[in-house]
Amino acid sequence: MALNNSTQFNIQLSKLSEVKSSGELSSRRISSARSAALLRESGSSNSLLQTVQLPAEPISNFLIQKNEDFTTAKMSVKIFAGERIYEYQIEHTPTQLRAIADRTLKLLKKYDKNSNDKNIPDKKKINCPSLPAFGSHLVTFMDYQRLKYPSLDIPFFLNNAIHILYRKGLGVEGLFRTDCTKTKLRKVIETINIDQEIEFESYEVNLIADLIKEYVQTLPETLVLSNFYHTFIAVDELPNRKVKIETLRKIVSLLPLAHQSVLQKLLALFFQISLNSSLNLMTKENLAIVFAPIIVKNPFPDLTNVKLLVREVQIITKVLILCIEEFEHLFIRSTTENLNTSQPNLNQPFEIIKSLNGHEAAIQTATLDFANDFVWTGDDLGKIRIWDADSGIFMHEIAVNKGLIKALISTNGCIWVGTSNSLLIFEDKDEYKLLKEFSGSILALAATDEAVIASWDTRLTIYSINKLEEVEKCNLGSGPIRVSLVTSTDKLWLGVENHIFICNAKNFTREHTILNAHEIRVCCLIEANNFIWSCGFDNAVKIWNQETLNCLQTISAHGSPVLTLAAFGTHIWTGSGDGSIKIWDASTCEMLQDFHRCHEDAITFILAIWNTKKIICRAWVASFDSVVSVWSTNYKLLPTKFLKTNNLTII
Repeated sequence: MALNNSTQFNIQLSKLSEVKSSGELSSRRISSARSAALLRESGSSNSLLQTVQLPAEPISNFLIQKNEDFTTAKMSVKIFAGERIYEYQIEHTPTQLRAIADRTLKLLKKYDKNSNDKNIPDKKKINCPSLPAFGSHLVTFMDYQRLKYPSLDIPFFLNNAIHILYRKGLGVEGLFRTDCTKTKLRKVIETINIDQEIEFESYEVNLIADLIKEYVQTLPETLVLSNFYHTFIAVDELPNRKVKIETLRKIVSLLPLAHQSVLQKLLALFFQISLNSSLNLMTKENLAIVFAPIIVKNPFPDLTNVKLLVREVQIITKVLILCIEEFEHLFIRSTTENLNTSQPNLNQPFEIIKSLNGHEAAIQTATLDFANDFVWTGDDLGKIRIWDADSGIFMHEIAVNKGLIKALISTNGCIWVGTSNSLLIFEDKDEYKLLKEFSGSILALAATDEAVIASWDTRLTIYSINKLEEVEKCNLGSGPIRVSLVTSTDKLWLGVENHIFICNAKNFTREHTILNAHEIRVCCLIEANNFIWSCGFDNAVKIWNQETLNCLQTISAHGSPVLTLAAFGTHIWTGSGDGSIKIWDASTCEMLQDFHRCHEDAITFILAIWNTKKIICRAWVASFDSVVSVWSTNYKLLPTKFLKTNNLTII
């Protein structure tokens, strides 16, 4: 079988089984451009192999490996341009792969005439091949995009659009519900399909929101794949919220990573939009109504039964509301990589001495009431439980009912409670009187000697500790501020997505930025022994020099996201999404102990409590499984220099 011209190259891939494995295909010459492409479609072990060989100075060699059924195929593509090599992988139907290969030839032929080194296209110009963002399979497109943006886990344009909505759209009324003109939308889509690096700053917010909605709606495969449809709607029938979340997490874990990443970014955006519903009028219910029919679809709908169709959409909407509320719990992926299975060091006796029940939802935060030696823990149902720090006895419950409790901090005789709907200040006396309330969504709290710093999305709001009043606002405008830490050097370290901002803790101006501090979102920051420790969703722990801002050490700490850190003098405890805890030597970064599955779900918070009277230390560990565990340790009272660090709690 010979290919003597360009039309013959477009052979039906499904017929390649006619070619014997030893057969060679002659080829046409496309002359002198100094580039070559290698296409390979991965198949089964008994697949046939054919090679298309080109004469001297070829621009295209195609190595094709054929699978028996050939319903789908995978290609790896290498473009050699001088000394530069660009490589990516795509997976699609045979028809689409044939079209991609054809476009590749046309692209390379464009640089054929009188080609020399200076004519070789650079990385930005050679979108090889030009795969449109809209209408392409998400997995295929992400494999293609990694050639140009290897660190991005969602489409480039979508990432920029989401960031614009964080900065400009949270207060815009009718977001995702107010449609723009189809002509405008179509023009923007055409531009993006040619070049993703579109400048969104000049576009209307509603147009950008419509663009996101249109992208999700036109995906060939829904974000939640259709084969999970019946499992997804069955979640509504499960007995309780905890079981529902566990089931949703299993569904999410089975999705392709590209689908998981986009779904995670969208749910996080919906959550932030819903927290500002007093301004934009888009509650989580409204957002779910808009997106439920396009995020997951019935592969075989009964179009004759209208009542059933309406009922199914209502169920999907309810489940999507739960996804928005619990989005942080759904994307904790555990892997077997980087798991250290060494046996515990028996010279370091740590054990759980109490398991405290009573919460009915995931616990995300805890703090110590210094005046009374009580530990406060807050859950996702808006309830606070108060425990005796020494005995673990339950003392009192406060039904805040202001959304998820995201942050707790104790200072100057008050407990500050940050929820998804408001900031509340309680008196730390027996009556636990509510002293003040401020509306708005809180993501993190930190404190100086004079002020409490609350992060509201991209903004910081400063409150006087003495007057309990707002004194200042500043907008960093770069994404949600989920983590905050005031250091002993009067610096404010902030976790903003996967970046770290360093601000002056006196005037709150940003002084430095550590871009891409982690590959995925920063989860926790602590200060220990004059260094800053950070952890993130990339399963890593990093150590930073406060003066140079250099990363001194990166530890592949767990096989799933590292959600929390705590310092016990010269030891660091890490808690991860798979429910495990590890203990590290702060000086050598050596792992001292590994406790597998301490909890049934993710470890969200570790509180180190030192009792100066009994000269003992306890670790209080909170989890998504709604249980608080109290650990005994062999730590003795530390020197004064350790007691002054931000991450230690002294009673």
